[in-house]
Amino acid sequence: MSATPFLDDPEFESWQAHFSYDGRWVTFNATTNDGKSSRIYIVPFRKAPVPRSEWIPITHGEWDDKPRFSSDDKLIFFMTGRDGRPHRLWAQKLRSDMRPDGDPVALYPPGQSQPSAALASDDISVGPRMIAFTQDETTGSIWLLEPSKAGAK
Repeated sequence: MSATPFLDDPEFESWQAHFSYDGRWVTFNATTNDGKSSRIYIVPFRKAPVPRSEWIPITHGEWDDKPRFSSDDKLIFFMTGRDGRPHRLWAQKLRSDMRPDGDPVALYPPGQSQPSAALASDDISVGPRMIAFTQDETTGSIWLLEPSKAGAK
């Protein structure tokens, strides 16, 4: 068995590579070497290196991660957020040439703030009619503490 470099660029680290369902494309996120940003890209699959000139940018966010194709290869699902910021799940519609078609749509959480629930940064899994993900929930209780009568003077 031999290994062939597929995505290799000295300015980026490549992560989370996933094939399209038809096997013709690969989506991945590329982080800058300084770790300050991460974007989602799509490239054609072949058994040879794909130069950066062929990388199709899908996102332009500060930190986009975990790209996954929809089962019909017409959408890319991905997460945004990092380092204590809320994570959100987005969908980007794709044209037949695998370039973005319009702006991405926020899927979850749908509102600007949902303080008790947030996506965990673990992973997402996309199936034909569903998306599975981990959600962290923060809830709390307010307690009332009263001094005991035995301790009162």
